[in-house]
Amino acid sequence: MHGRFVAFAVCCVVASTAAHAEPGDEPRRPATVRPAANLAVPITLTVAAAAVLGGAAGMALWGDAVYDDAKAETVDQERRDSLERAANTRRHAAQGLLGVGVATAGVAVWLFLRPPRAAEPTAATGAQLSISPAGIAYQRAF
Repeated sequence: MHGRFVAFAVCCVVASTAAHAEPGDEPRRPATVRPAANLAVPITLTVAAAAVLGGAAGMALWGDAVYDDAKAETVDQERRDSLERAANTRRHAAQGLLGVGVATAGVAVWLFLRPPRAAEPTAATGAQLSISPAGIAYQRAF
């Protein structure tokens, strides 16, 4: 759905600039619209966050069910203790998954909202790290 909206917005902007363009002018893409390839990582992280948060909810519900079984056990104290430990383990796993899911969702939101990056530096102006059997070399052009 998001990709269709972006494509629609790009078509509207291109159509509106083409209608007001001088002959020989090439329509330019607005700087605020990122190509769909740049949205692949945020969308993937959003799906992963939803899956992890769903797993956290499932683990929490499973832990609650096991704890209810432990409360219902009134005959065997050893079995009751075992069920309580299992319920606590599942709840702790759910809390860990919750943390991972929230962090993943936060990174996805940050990637959606951040401004587009400038062009990557070329090899002539960038840094280069070389690893060989003779050693490690760091080179930087000024």
